[in-house]
Amino acid sequence: MDEGSKLLENHRASIDRLDAALLPLLSERLRILKQALAWKTAKNRPLTPSVQRIEEIKGLANFAEMQGLTLDFVQVLFRLLYDTRPQPDPTLLTLDLEGLSEQAFRTPLKRLEQALILILAQRFAVVSEIGQLKARQGLPPLDPARWEALMRKKRQDADQWGLPWSFVLSLFEAVHTEALKMESLRQG
Repeated sequence: MDEGSKLLENHRASIDRLDAALLPLLSERLRILKQALAWKTAKNRPLTPSVQRIEEIKGLANFAEMQGLTLDFVQVLFRLLYDTRPQPDPTLLTLDLEGLSEQAFRTPLKRLEQALILILAQRFAVVSEIGQLKARQGLPPLDPARWEALMRKKRQDADQWGLPWSFVLSLFEAVHTEALKMESLRQG
């Protein structure tokens, strides 16, 4: 294996590790979101995001752009994150949520979303390097066999972390589309 191929495999391993970090964060986000919805249900509050939460989301969008994520990708990411809302879990209504405030849910959600953005930004930085390596080696941006293997693994990971497969698939399709755009630009 030549030096370029070794470097490409090393970068792909980085992508795999970064991807592996995303699903536990998304699972924890979903868990907290379900608790927040149970809290809102118990308090007879609307299940829609508060004005403060909407402002935080706008701030997260700005943060994502500052980390180098494209506006198109940020819009797709946020649509996935905020349009995929779980139903309140009635079993959580038995938890002692009485002493909590909405801030008890908003703060960890914001931190998890910032972590997701940072991981995705790092992932795309590695993708950019992969695009350069592939261009030098004359390789196409898309490796269908690798993509199919990754999706089989992601499906198992989604089950492991209790995430809906449709959500995980949509997320990684959006990430993959953005990565292909980046690699194509490098080669273009």
